[in-house]
Amino acid sequence: MMTHRAGRKLLWATALLLLASPHIVRAEDESVPTDRLLPPNVSFYLTVPDWEQLETRWNESLMGRLRQEPKMAEFIKELEGQWKKWSEQTKEKVGLPLEDILKIPGGEVSLAVVSLPGKGPAFIALLNYGENDEEVEKLLGKAEEALEESGAKKRESSKDDTTIITYVMAKKGDDEDAPARKPKDNTVSYFQKDSWLVVSSETAALEAVLTRWDGKHKQTFADNDVYQYILERVQPTDDTDAAVVWYLNPLELVRTGVQQAGQGNLQAQMALGFLPALGLDKFKALGGSYDMSTEEFDGVSRTLLYVDQPAEGVLNVFQFPAVDQAPPKWVPNTASTWYGINWDVTGAYNSIEKLVDGFQGAGTFSNLIDDLAKKEGGPKLHLKRDFFDLLSGRMDVYSAPPAEAAAEAEEVQLNRTLMSFSLKDTEKMKGTLTKLAATPGFPGTKRDFEGATIFEIRNPVPAAAGGSFGIAAADNKLMVSSDVTLLEQVLRNDKDQKPLSDDPEYQQIARKFPSKSSIAGFQRQDAQVKALYDMLKSGQAPIPGTDDIDFSKLPDFSVIQKYLPATGSYAEPDKNGALMVSFTLKEKFGSK
Repeated sequence: MMTHRAGRKLLWATALLLLASPHIVRAEDESVPTDRLLPPNVSFYLTVPDWEQLETRWNESLMGRLRQEPKMAEFIKELEGQWKKWSEQTKEKVGLPLEDILKIPGGEVSLAVVSLPGKGPAFIALLNYGENDEEVEKLLGKAEEALEESGAKKRESSKDDTTIITYVMAKKGDDEDAPARKPKDNTVSYFQKDSWLVVSSETAALEAVLTRWDGKHKQTFADNDVYQYILERVQPTDDTDAAVVWYLNPLELVRTGVQQAGQGNLQAQMALGFLPALGLDKFKALGGSYDMSTEEFDGVSRTLLYVDQPAEGVLNVFQFPAVDQAPPKWVPNTASTWYGINWDVTGAYNSIEKLVDGFQGAGTFSNLIDDLAKKEGGPKLHLKRDFFDLLSGRMDVYSAPPAEAAAEAEEVQLNRTLMSFSLKDTEKMKGTLTKLAATPGFPGTKRDFEGATIFEIRNPVPAAAGGSFGIAAADNKLMVSSDVTLLEQVLRNDKDQKPLSDDPEYQQIARKFPSKSSIAGFQRQDAQVKALYDMLKSGQAPIPGTDDIDFSKLPDFSVIQKYLPATGSYAEPDKNGALMVSFTLKEKFGSK
C-alpha cells in the first residue's frame, strides 16, 4: 500500500498527463465482470469497471476542471507539446499514438496476479475494447512483429473454440534446434473473444479464464469471502460503482513466489514457517476503492485491512481504539495539517514482550530492558518505567507553513511539524529528558522558555524544516518539533491565537467524521502543495522525463488554490480489521 506522500506525487503526475490528453469517446459494453472470470486464488487485482465513466468523472472533478482554467492555457500548451512527443515515441514503438491507445478501452479494464497449481504466480490483463477492433489489431500486429524479431516461437492452442496464441522465447545463445525454456519462465499468451483482449504470462491462466467465460462457474475470485467483504465495505454508499477497485493478498503473493523458487530456497521456506508465530497469518488481505465527483465528494478513497480476529502477535502492536477525536486547543488555525491518533501503547509494549519471550523464553525481554537501564555510560533510563509507562497513547501531529523569516528566503522552505504525546506524568518525563541530555555526547543544548525546558538539537538540513529540532515536556504532553520556533509557539500559549477546532473549514471536514475514530486527519491541500508547486515553478524540483516542459509558465499559485479544497481522513475499527477513508470536498471552503 502506498504512503500518503507517495500517493500524492502519483496523483499529481497523473494529473499532468490527463491535463494534456485529448477528450476520448468510448463505447459502452455489458459483460461478465472480470472478478467472475478469474480463478479463486488471486493475490492482486485492480479494475476500472467502466473506463468511459472514469474519464467522465475525471472531467467533472476539480482537477479535470482545472484543465479548462483560462490562466492555465499557456502551461497546458507546454504539456500538449510533451504529450505530442510521448505520442510520437509510442507510435514508433507500438504502431499507434497515445491518443489512439487511450481510445481502445470500451468497458472494463483489469489487471490480476493469480496462483496456478504447480506453476506459481501468473499475470493476467483483461481489456474490453468494445468496437475498437482496428486499433487492437494494429497493436497486436506490432507486438507480434517485435516478438518474432526477438526470436520468439509462435504456438497455437484451443480452448472452448477460442484460439490461444502463445509466444515462447528461446534460451539466450541456443540455436534453433535447442529446446525452448520452460513456458512458465518466458512465455506470453493472449486470446480475443467477444470484444475482449486477455493477455497472460501463462497459457493455463487463459484457459482458466475461458472456463469461466459465461460467468456461471462455481469457483471464481468473485466468490472469495474476504474479497466480497472488502468490496462490501469499500463500495460507495449510493448505488453507483467505484471508479477504481483494488485488492491485495500479500501473504499469498509471497507464498506463491516461494513455491516457484523451489524447495531449495530454505531461507524463504523458513521465513514462511515463522508467519504463524508472528501472528501474520491472520492478515488475510487489504483492498479498497477510489471514486471521483460523487454527490458528497470531489474524491474519496476507502481501504479495508482484513484481519482474522482475534489479532495476534505483531498485529497486536498496532491496536488503535476508537475515541472522540478533535484538535486540542493549542493546535492553531494556521495549521496546514493535523492528525489525531489513539494508540494502545501498553498493549503494544506487552505484545512485543510476549513475542520476544515466545522465541527466547519467559523473562527475556524484561531482563533485556533491565540490563539496558544499568549499562555503564548510558543515561540509566528504564525504557518501560521512564518512557512507555508515562504515555497515555494519545498523539497529535500538526504541521504549519515555514516561519515568516524562512518564507522570505530565496530557497523554498518545507512545512514545519510538531508531534505531541499525551502524558500521564509530566514531571517524570521531564526527568527522563534531563537524564538523556546529561548523557556524554548528547548533540544538543537545553534552555528555559516560558517556564519549560527546551532541549534543542541543530537540524543538519535547516532549509528543509527549520534551524533546530526542539523537545520539551510541559502541560501533560511530550512535544517534538522539526523547528524549535513551532514548539515555542505552543509553549507561549498565545490566547489571541484561534484554535483549529474553531476554524470553519476544519468544522466542514469534521462533519464527515464518525463520532469515534482511531485516527482522524485534516489537511489543507493548498498549504501542502504550495511548497512543491513553487519548487516546480522555480525549477528546484525537476520531474524526470519532463525536461522539455517549462514549469515557469505555471500561473501564480493563487490561480489554482480554488481547485484545492481541504481534505479529511479517518480510520475506525472494523469487526474484521480496520477501515480507512480519505476524502476531498467538492469545493474549496468559501469559494462559492
